[in-house]
Amino acid sequence: MSSQRLQAQRGMRSSPKVTRPTSTADGNSEQGAAGHRQSLISDETAQQGEYSQDGFSHDDKSARPLSQGTEFTEQDDRGMYEPTPTENATVRSAGGSERPLHGSDSLPRPLLLDVGKSKDGSPRSWRGSFRGKDSHGHERLSSSNNSPTFAKKPPDVVPKPGVNYQYFSGNTFFCWGGRLQNTRDRPVNIASAIIVILPAILFLVYSGPYLSHHVSPAIPVFFAYMFFICISSFIHASVTDPGILPRNLHPLPPSENDDPLAIGPPTTHWTMIKSAGTANAAMDVPTKYCKTCNIWRPPRCHHCRICDNCIETQDHHCVWINNCVGRRNYRYFFTFVSTGTLLGTFLSFASLGHCLRYASENHISFTTSIDKNRVPFAMFIYGLLATSYPACLWGYHLWLIARGETTREYLNSHKFLKKDRHRPFTQFSVWKNWVVVLLRPRPPTYLRFKHQYEEGDQRFGSRRGNRQAPLVAEQQGGGMELQDVATRNN
Repeated sequence: MSSQRLQAQRGMRSSPKVTRPTSTADGNSEQGAAGHRQSLISDETAQQGEYSQDGFSHDDKSARPLSQGTEFTEQDDRGMYEPTPTENATVRSAGGSERPLHGSDSLPRPLLLDVGKSKDGSPRSWRGSFRGKDSHGHERLSSSNNSPTFAKKPPDVVPKPGVNYQYFSGNTFFCWGGRLQNTRDRPVNIASAIIVILPAILFLVYSGPYLSHHVSPAIPVFFAYMFFICISSFIHASVTDPGILPRNLHPLPPSENDDPLAIGPPTTHWTMIKSAGTANAAMDVPTKYCKTCNIWRPPRCHHCRICDNCIETQDHHCVWINNCVGRRNYRYFFTFVSTGTLLGTFLSFASLGHCLRYASENHISFTTSIDKNRVPFAMFIYGLLATSYPACLWGYHLWLIARGETTREYLNSHKFLKKDRHRPFTQFSVWKNWVVVLLRPRPPTYLRFKHQYEEGDQRFGSRRGNRQAPLVAEQQGGGMELQDVATRNN
């Protein structure tokens, strides 16, 4: 019995009935009213689904999948004849073989677009998307993103650390990316430059051409050479590092006792210096702790109150160059004073020679020559007045170098009796002292101001652009120098 039922089921599946769409009251088919049609493959699937497991069909209508067609097929196939496939033919072969044979000429042809002749290409092409409206009056709608979008948080911009000079805590002004520096004080060095440059220009304009034609061309050439050395050494002494020592190299530990009368750590030590006179001689010199820079000063180092820096082998703070005179720029300062003295002396005598030569050539009196050459005579008076000060300064430093002392050491030695004054750094020879100071190599700078700043460098302040950047709690040395009163009260 089961074999007969299986054969009946196979026979019914091999020859399904293709039902035509039923018409409704208004004359349209149910599928046409819905705007859809059933494909042949979906009919086959639907016919197979109408039979239950027992091989018999039921009256309930299952939902058949609808085919929406494509842009090359028609939505309504009512005018097309659909023959019932034979028992031995499949649905797909019947529809595919008989459909082109019936009504092929009466069917509307699908719309085709010649992309090759179109200037802008296909409406759905990438080039056609740039057209706001096509030639048939259809407007392209803008697409919107259906999924929710979240605003992306821009990445945090990490500021550049900057350059070393921007974190320096001393009273120093920098320019040209840290290559040039000067003290934040009254710019007297500008007046010093005018004092040197203005008379030199007047001499080269009024006396130089006359002396070159009537006396010798070597006079203005030599004067110009001396002027170049003078102004070059002045610029080097004014805008270079005098020997600033780094800060915060030896911070004292924080005080655990809050008693203001408690005795703090010692701030003075003695360092033994070997004497250059004999092999066995030595002398102790004091070294102090700088509470402002938080370092132990080496011998001959002092803290400048104007520059607010510890300067190695400091001689003095010169207001004429608005900078300290230390180990790195002392030679430039000495050259400036020396050539300034020689330049002023040469200016006086050359201007006086201009007036005398003019009087002798024209057979006139000296008074008439002065009336004819007022600017050269004014330069003669100016040279006499302006040369006296650098000449005295030049002689004074020649004497200090010969003794093996600096200006600060010489002035501080007068605090003691004459028998207690000592010079531990002398070479016991005038010539040796001059050679040691004037011919010694120039040491490198301890602070490379034009280099990139590294985070955590304790030699510089922790805040950019703040001159008096305070130390962190671990580096507080208990010093009260150069601190704001309002900060201490808080």
